[in-house]
Amino acid sequence: MKVPETPAEYRAMRAKSKPEGASVALVAVWLALALGLFALNGWLLMIVVGGIHAAVPAIPAIGYGTALLVLLAARLLRGPRRTGGKA
Repeated sequence: MKVPETPAEYRAMRAKSKPEGASVALVAVWLALALGLFALNGWLLMIVVGGIHAAVPAIPAIGYGTALLVLLAARLLRGPRRTGGKA
């Protein structure tokens, strides 16, 4: 890849490259999706534990915040994910 020597060459090279707005928007969408799924998982965990609590009163019911903290702890204990993608 050639290094631009003048500002005009730099602007021409930037115009040919992929616009940054698209990548920023993609990151924002993925972040919103990840946070939304995390919140949904916390809600589902709270509902499941509440259902178990209704059947077995010895098991304490947990709230939404506790469910999120349990999920966060589980993800931290799990460690980083290994994907099959290229390095």
